[in-house]
Amino acid sequence: MSKQVSPSSIATKPSSSNHSEKNMYCQKCANAMQRIQEEGSTFSRMKCMSIRLGPVIGMDPLDAVKREVQEELGLSKVVVTSQDLIGVYNFAVKNEIIIVYHVQVCEDSNEEIRIDTNELSDFQLVRIDKVRPWKAGTGYALRDWLLKKGFTENANNFIDPFQKKESVVDTTSKL
Repeated sequence: MSKQVSPSSIATKPSSSNHSEKNMYCQKCANAMQRIQEEGSTFSRMKCMSIRLGPVIGMDPLDAVKREVQEELGLSKVVVTSQDLIGVYNFAVKNEIIIVYHVQVCEDSNEEIRIDTNELSDFQLVRIDKVRPWKAGTGYALRDWLLKKGFTENANNFIDPFQKKESVVDTTSKL
């Protein structure tokens, strides 16, 4: 059975139904935690059931990418290989790293994008030659992807996303 990484869990002694237990609450969301017991273990632990943080331990990165695409965009017919790695980038604002792959939808797929509003607020389809990178984790990934695809004109034409007049889409030319 795979386990999930979660700072919202506490290891405890073997469970016993004969003792009373005071309620424990998650430090992240303040919801009551539940006692769970891992398969094949005599130990139990408290876990917040409303928070799922981090990847599943032991999950192949390519499987994790496919899972994320399905969860966030509702697309299950996708192709990604180890050769599709764009790079690994620092995401300092959240003290994370971002592992970026080029994922393609299968040609025989007729699926439509259905975003999970808990993950994303919106999306926009943009022609490759119209998109511009920004100087932050995912912006550098976009730049590297543009370079790999041969779109060098906009690849190093960075924008400042905090300036209201600048857009990640080149609006100076027509589609």
